Formats: sequence, C-alpha cells, structure tokens
Amino acid sequence: MAKSKAGQRRPSDPQVAKLIEDQKRSGMSIAAFAKEHGVPVWKLYQAGRRRRRRRTEFVEVAVGARAPAPSPLEVVLPGDLRVRIPPDFDETTLRRLLGALTSC
Repeated sequence: MAKSKAGQRRPSDPQVAKLIEDQKRSGMSIAAFAKEHGVPVWKLYQAGRRRRRRRTEFVEVAVGARAPAPSPLEVVLPGDLRVRIPPDFDETTLRRLLGALTSC
C-alpha cells in the first residue's frame, strides 16, 4: 500500500475491492472495519459508491412471436347449439342469453 501525504496507508484499487468484499462478509460496519484495517473510512465509502455506479447487470431477452389473442369461450347447448363468447363478455347479458336459449 502506498502512503498518503498524511502518512496513512493508501490501498490500491484491487486492494480496496478486496477490502470491500471482506467488510461485507465480516458483518462489521464500514467505519469499524476501516479502523481495524488502518484504512481511511472515506476511501471505502468512495470506492463502494464507485463500484455501485459501475455495476451493470445484463438480462437475456428473447424475441419471439406475439402471444396469441385470448380465444373466445364456446358453450355447446342441447341440439348442438353453440354460443361463442368473447373474452370481454358482460356476465349479466350472457346469463340472460343462456336463460332464454335453454327455455326454448
């Protein structure tokens, strides 16, 4: 580690990255960890902030065919009478229609 003008040890970037990982695993606060390891606390905070900004996550995206449109319901009544009902049907109207058809 290099020394700062104030005589404090200055860790290199790879060393800081390792220190940050070690601090996370330790369960200690950043301040306590920095003090124990003789590292300026601001250095760990600054490095952590830089790493969070640089972190980029990629998500794989597959492009495929569109999902099929919802298909209508089909009710088959006695006498092979078929009623096709669209997905956005009105329940009250459907009940009235089925009541009228079954009473025939």
